[in-house]
Amino acid sequence: MTRAFRPVGALLTLAALAVWVLYLAVDTDYDEHTLLAQLVLLALCIWIFAWRREIGPPKILTITGIIITMLMLGHLAQLRAVWVSQVKRTVARNVLLTVADDLQKMETTGLPLPESIAWEELRGVFATAGVWQPLSMPNEAGKRVVHYPRVPRHDEWGCKYEYAKIGVHEFRLRSSGQDRRWNTADDIVVATGPATRLVAHALPGDLSFVARQ
Repeated sequence: MTRAFRPVGALLTLAALAVWVLYLAVDTDYDEHTLLAQLVLLALCIWIFAWRREIGPPKILTITGIIITMLMLGHLAQLRAVWVSQVKRTVARNVLLTVADDLQKMETTGLPLPESIAWEELRGVFATAGVWQPLSMPNEAGKRVVHYPRVPRHDEWGCKYEYAKIGVHEFRLRSSGQDRRWNTADDIVVATGPATRLVAHALPGDLSFVARQ
């Protein structure tokens, strides 16, 4: 019975760790550094289980240490993922508010709102109207981290923004957000309102992950 239990216990442990890695991948939006670290540790566990059949105290302690390391690193990655998501949402919202502000400025010059066109076509519309104001977001040191000389093609999750004219003087701008699906609670939406613009605030830490467009 002892011989039969050992491989079953090892397989259950590895299966649980594999589920943890998959869960962490989704929760951190498939952060490559997190996945690499977790997969290396998982492979190390597999190697230790396969190295020798005997399961003694040294092997148990080693595997326990690896599991604790995986959980600790995963928790830190989850905390960072929350902050990264907040930064990306701030960037996306700033882009949408800047575009909304410039669309309203375009109307004040007597130009009508463009019909519901593809997002990329706004570049040409703004170039003709001469209303686009480049958007920059500094970090704590005052360095420009994100700078958009033109209307960005994609949001920080690699998906296209959306522009829709919903009335004579009304429009809606959207980003699908981190889940990359439309019409969910994760969407970032800016609709026609008072001519306001969100000022890009300095954000702490390393923002090298933010896409430059």
